[in-house]
Amino acid sequence: MNHLELDNLQASLNNALNSLRVAMDGSGLPPLSSQYGTDTHPLDSMDQPTPVGVYEARRAALGVELKNLLQHPFEKAAESAFSMYDYPSVQVFIEHGIVDRMAKEPSGISVKTLQSELDLDSHKLTTVLRHLSVYGWIRETQDGIFALNRSSRILLQGQRGRAVVMAPNYMRIAEALPRWLVHPEFRFSKSPDHTAFQLANNTTKPFFEWVKDDRDYLDRFAAGVEAIGEYVTPGILSDYPWQTCSESTIVDCAGRFPALSLVVQEREEMIGPAEANIKARLDPNSVHGTVVAEANDLFSAQPRTGDKYTFMLRHSKILIIERISGHYPDTHVELEHSPVNTMDSTAPASLITEQTILNSSFRMPQALALHLLCILNCHERTWDQWRTIISRAGLVITGVYKLRTYVSIMECRAIHANES
Repeated sequence: MNHLELDNLQASLNNALNSLRVAMDGSGLPPLSSQYGTDTHPLDSMDQPTPVGVYEARRAALGVELKNLLQHPFEKAAESAFSMYDYPSVQVFIEHGIVDRMAKEPSGISVKTLQSELDLDSHKLTTVLRHLSVYGWIRETQDGIFALNRSSRILLQGQRGRAVVMAPNYMRIAEALPRWLVHPEFRFSKSPDHTAFQLANNTTKPFFEWVKDDRDYLDRFAAGVEAIGEYVTPGILSDYPWQTCSESTIVDCAGRFPALSLVVQEREEMIGPAEANIKARLDPNSVHGTVVAEANDLFSAQPRTGDKYTFMLRHSKILIIERISGHYPDTHVELEHSPVNTMDSTAPASLITEQTILNSSFRMPQALALHLLCILNCHERTWDQWRTIISRAGLVITGVYKLRTYVSIMECRAIHANES
């Protein structure tokens, strides 16, 4: 009997795992283990890019859709119905001090001990912890005794994964999604004033105006965004020829990029955190005067013009570098987060933007795309859509760079007069 899909699935998984083993050995990496260890495994690093062969093999293995082919459809439906408990369970794990306490007992700790020390009901806690064990955060070594798995390290105090989880209001916004899609006034609107965020928070203010009034919310949201940026930074730094920008000043719009001469442009309420990051993370003796922060709402005219600047914008999956020139009033909707539509007509420059090409099978970028849609009404783009948008902006694509992360770099420049 011909089991074509099953055979292809098995072959793909075997090839990916064999390639991963060879690549890890070639890079001198220690064996993988799901269990929590005293040291961070190099593959879990947020500071160094994964070796090329290892990155490609791991990506291939994770892309094998075992569950989609083999899981019973009813189980899939039931998991979706109760998936709303996934995120609160991780919140409980962090906010009530469970993960930090468990890290002190690598071999495992009993729910009775956690009840005594953290003042939590051991019976309720057992059910929550068993739910977390299904997703691989922890494991139950004996009845009522749980130990951390390797992935839980990212949730400890000071780790970037913790910052992403602790960003507020996810559940309330997600619950508003069904209402938003059929709302009489909002359903066909592309305005950032008409999103699931407004419905969830009973406000008419757009997201960035609303968060200015809640400093705690703003700080937690900013920390989550920063953590996502730090996750992709090693691949961005390593896999694009940044030396080509060495003669220009990078204007980093809504982000930070500590490797070159840099002007960080942010909304006014974010200048304080941006300056604090610059001071805390960069050596003032080596970067004095080369990294500054300034306010810009990204919709007003770009104050820095001329061919000495390279502009970089952040989104969720693609980084775009553009040599830009001209004023583009007809592209406001498509390029609403870009200085392209507000550039002075006499100002040639370069632009770097992080954006998205769809058709990824990985959950994180797709979930991030949905969240951005719900809070800002912004949209991800397919490759064909990006080519159309860039062409309408008077630009031409000069290169696309695949990175060791879920973002890519798209390099563009303005179309010269003799080319039009």
